[in-house]
Amino acid sequence: MFFIRNDLYVWLRIGPWGHGEVRNGGFPDWLVGEKTRQNDPVYLGDVRTFFNEIGRQAAGLVWKDGGPIVGVQLENEYHPASDGLAHMQRLLQLAREAGLDVPFYTATGWDQAVIPAADFLPVFGGYTDNFWSDSLKELPPSPEFFFTSIRTFDNVDLHLQPKDRHNNDQHAGYPACGR
Repeated sequence: MFFIRNDLYVWLRIGPWGHGEVRNGGFPDWLVGEKTRQNDPVYLGDVRTFFNEIGRQAAGLVWKDGGPIVGVQLENEYHPASDGLAHMQRLLQLAREAGLDVPFYTATGWDQAVIPAADFLPVFGGYTDNFWSDSLKELPPSPEFFFTSIRTFDNVDLHLQPKDRHNNDQHAGYPACGR
């Protein structure tokens, strides 16, 4: 296998809401309009089926089995009105039940996203180009890739616990390596 032969580590971005600026955030058309991104039993049944198929295809490839898969990203920019932590924990449980038991779990942290500090690492990224723009003029460079001392944007807020703010670890409150 290419990844193992070349010592490359793999991070699966399974969602179920993956976004990535794709149609419906990666959801199939038949799911749009349903109660998604919450602990609705019907939705979670669909998520279980989806995660189980990913787990079946990834069997033997996770880190604990000697494979290259070291991480799984659950959700993307998830900022619900309520009960977000419970939903993220439920997704984590479903991923593990599907065999996706890896050292690291992440969630994208933009827009004050809900990220359970005990089990997830927050991740952030940016685009070098605004491919979604319909401008016919050359666009300015993305400031996310400028060399600068600024390392945060207005829509990033991790809401660390008060005890974590006094810890010397700059990533206090987040796991060093999964569970």
